[in-house]
Amino acid sequence: MQTIVTIKKNGFFTEENLKTVKSFLRTEAFPQFYTNIEFKSLEYIDTILIDESLILRDGFGSSQSPRHEGLNPKYDELKTDITENGFKLYEKPITVKEISRGKFLLVDGRTKDKILHEKGFKNRICNLVKIDECEEDILADRLNAGEDRSPAGLVKEVDIISLVTRKIQVNQIELDQTEILNLINKICGKGKFTAKRRSDLSFLIYHQQNAIQSSSLLPIAWANNKEVNSWLSLKNYIETPTVIYLPFAASSPIKAIFAAAKLSQQNPNKEVRLVVYVSKLSGYDLKKCYLEAVLKFKRMWYEYMDLLGKTYFNGANYNLDKVKVYGCVPSQIEDICEDMEKLIIFGKNDQKINDNYITNTSLSVFFDLDEDEEEDNE
Repeated sequence: MQTIVTIKKNGFFTEENLKTVKSFLRTEAFPQFYTNIEFKSLEYIDTILIDESLILRDGFGSSQSPRHEGLNPKYDELKTDITENGFKLYEKPITVKEISRGKFLLVDGRTKDKILHEKGFKNRICNLVKIDECEEDILADRLNAGEDRSPAGLVKEVDIISLVTRKIQVNQIELDQTEILNLINKICGKGKFTAKRRSDLSFLIYHQQNAIQSSSLLPIAWANNKEVNSWLSLKNYIETPTVIYLPFAASSPIKAIFAAAKLSQQNPNKEVRLVVYVSKLSGYDLKKCYLEAVLKFKRMWYEYMDLLGKTYFNGANYNLDKVKVYGCVPSQIEDICEDMEKLIIFGKNDQKINDNYITNTSLSVFFDLDEDEEEDNE
């Protein structure tokens, strides 16, 4: 049995290839892709050969509607694999739906289709399904959640956020955290993301959309140091002969201490101004989440510095001339940090960054420090 097809210019799949693909289908193992057990409108019709001219596309894979960023980020990797190692017949087929007699719309497999198109391949082996438009994009992401195998370009958080946001905006689901979480679980199935991460995403989406609807503000969870550095430069917080800025995630105070020390040694004649940013906004109350993140960072920074001084340096005090915990980046949150034009500088305009808003709940329950330390400053 031929299980891999060499992709040659103007080649085509054969009836024998089609039989091979059908022999590898795992319909009983993955009923979510072949029955209406989870997608109520889904009906698997057959696996068939389709002439490539009969398939309608959204830009031949260069603008993939299920993907927020457009083209599959692993496109080059997958293209190299298919070109050099052949097209694997035992992998998940391209999925299409018939939208008019003899015309088919891609539901999943846009990357493979684009690669085959570039080679002038004359046909495709496709799973033909029926599915309503309201569930079509959810199925597309679910097919890339990694339940059956690890496909190239697994669905990303940004794809989920984009899809769920669209569903809210067109009133296909309510602006309700439980409904949002149910949809995320439907998208992911038993594939990507832990239960905790899915819950965090549901709160993130809920709060973003609620903030837009109630105050026209879109809260910002800063992705990384590079993103914050771009904002600092845009707002004219730039390096000078005497000052250098160091942004760091609020969830990583231990790493921040050593990063600041290293930067100070590299720039002995400059004051290092540490700027805190919040990279995680989850939970029911965004104001509370933001304040807890910043305040916890400040508290832990000084506690760690005190421990270092007492343990290793005979009780030496923290030198404020070298490194200063300077301030925090605003996140466009109503009543707390709406002004996105300037930093919140500790001791100057940080009147709202205080404990008054926070309940007696222990701050330690909101962060898994070890996990955060690994994720935020890569």
